Amino acid sequence: TISRNKGLKLAITCLFNSIPNIVNLQLIVIFFMFLLGILSTTLWSGKFYRCHMDNVPLSITQKEELIKTKWDCLNFGGEWVNPDLHFDSTLQSMLTLLTIQTTEGWIGVMWDAVDSNAVDLVPVVNGNWFYVIVFLLLLVIICLLFLNLFVGVVIETFNREKEKLSFNHLLQTVERQWI
Repeated sequence: TISRNKGLKLAITCLFNSIPNIVNLQLIVIFFMFLLGILSTTLWSGKFYRCHMDNVPLSITQKEELIKTKWDCLNFGGEWVNPDLHFDSTLQSMLTLLTIQTTEGWIGVMWDAVDSNAVDLVPVVNGNWFYVIVFLLLLVIICLLFLNLFVGVVIETFNREKEKLSFNHLLQTVERQWI
């Protein structure tokens, strides 16, 4: 089927020939994700923990008034828990950034960052609104920019393969300009 359909053959050839360029681009993206992972670990390491007190018979106002630190939480019988997506290590930061890059669950991570306080302190609701802008910029950088780079590599390879198929690569510069 592929050998009979010229367009499909061109597309498959293009995808196979773009693999080396995609691997090179992936290495660059991993390097930038590593740098962003280090930055996010520096900003939010240990700050996403919160007190889980569903098993403690206290009202919401009592919980807000009495529990301010990790030790208050543990003394009242709560659990000091960390969400699944956090930035406590560079590897975990890179995994969280990969999750953000898929645009699944990034809103929860953003609100955890907005609520983040300090290490071993209970989060303050809407305490750091600046992080909304940071996460929107992060989303634009790692989603749109990196995705557009991959699309650009595939399109460039497609154009090159199309030129080879039409034998335009054999033309001289003057002949190309005339065409």
